[in-house]
Amino acid sequence: MTLRLRIAVGMGLVAVVLAVMGVRAMRTTESALMGQVDATLTRSIPRLRLDGPAASPGPSPLWVAAVNEGKLRVVAEPDLTEGDPGTPDIDVATALAALDQPPFTVDAIGSPGRYRVQVRSVGPRDRPVVLGAPLEGVDATVRKVRNHEILRMLVFLGTLGLVAYWVDRLGLRPIRQMTTTAQAIAEGDRTQRVPSTRAGTEAAELGDALNHMLTRLAADDAARTASEARLRQFVADASHELRTPLTTIAGYAELHRMGGLEDPGQLDDAMRRTEQETARMTQLVDEMLDLARLDQGRPLTATPTDLAQVLRDSAIDAAAVEPGRPIDVDCPETMTVPADEARIRQVIANLVGNVRVHTSPDTALHLRLRSEDGWAILEVIDHGPGMDHETAARAFERFYRADSARTRATGGSGLGLSIVAAVVSAHRGHVRIVPTPGGGTTVQIALPLDPGPGGPASSPDSRQDG
Repeated sequence: MTLRLRIAVGMGLVAVVLAVMGVRAMRTTESALMGQVDATLTRSIPRLRLDGPAASPGPSPLWVAAVNEGKLRVVAEPDLTEGDPGTPDIDVATALAALDQPPFTVDAIGSPGRYRVQVRSVGPRDRPVVLGAPLEGVDATVRKVRNHEILRMLVFLGTLGLVAYWVDRLGLRPIRQMTTTAQAIAEGDRTQRVPSTRAGTEAAELGDALNHMLTRLAADDAARTASEARLRQFVADASHELRTPLTTIAGYAELHRMGGLEDPGQLDDAMRRTEQETARMTQLVDEMLDLARLDQGRPLTATPTDLAQVLRDSAIDAAAVEPGRPIDVDCPETMTVPADEARIRQVIANLVGNVRVHTSPDTALHLRLRSEDGWAILEVIDHGPGMDHETAARAFERFYRADSARTRATGGSGLGLSIVAAVVSAHRGHVRIVPTPGGGTTVQIALPLDPGPGGPASSPDSRQDG
């Protein structure tokens, strides 16, 4: 049984109870008034005088008749100020049958009213006398009580109906709307939401909570779909990247098996290319393993790390690889942050390696380090060709390359910047790519000087990603 039906049944039961109480009140009132009338009849019997013209002189509230020679002789009639009470509808036979019996009620003749009648033997000759009291007052009082009870019942039921209406509007109707919404969502319409109701009610709080839950579920569903798409793309890209070196190695092995590498020079060149492709494949697998570990959220080995020293060491390493490239380091004497030093060195090495791959050997490389509002800001700046907006926005995606070619002689695996973003994020930091003034690319990394439980309140630049 629904709550709405239970409320309706409850209201019906209340109406029945009120009706029973009203009927009982009317009957109790009528019984009490009848008792008073009966007492009046009983008290009036000893005062009756039926002989002579002065019988029962003066106005009387009673109707009195004597049984004489088989007929009823009216001795007195009620003198009322309002209306005609009529006469009791009683005959001699009825009167004689009711002699010395308890009072009883009869209808009135000539009036819609009633009479309370009692028959007694009066006088020395025990003459039967009929006394009748009009019940207009009793009936009027009972009608008032009845009207009062009906009015009270209507007011009570009306108030109860209003309460039920508001309960339905504020409580049950929103629940039905939630049920309809849930059914629509179960059928596949994930865009449905619970309509807003009056604020401050439990139904409104429940609706808001459900909408918040649905929004979160929709966001999680979208994130899961996007994650699955990225995973499929990652597997496809990884398969493609691994296929190229494997194909090269298999080709040289097949060529050697068929005797096509008899010349020592050709064999040496084949071995060199095989080693290169093997190293490339090993690098790709290592980088994918790095990303997998970072995605799993494995804890980093955080120790006090001097970023200034790491930056200077990276500049020395870059100069050793490319002695002809201008390299400039601008950093304080020391700046220590809690970080995984090996991972931070890997980040800077990846960024410097990108500069080496994508710019000419004479392009200047600038390494900058400063502190700002609780953050250590590290910048790797070059003055090469730079990136367009779309490339910069997607640079941290896995296996993303700005050109359409899937392989290139100078290209890496396409995971370097993805590893940078993952490592920085694991340190509760942020990374972004901005254009270098005058041309080129600047990769800016922000690491918290004191991560604490949740890191600094906000990054120095709300546009940072990663």
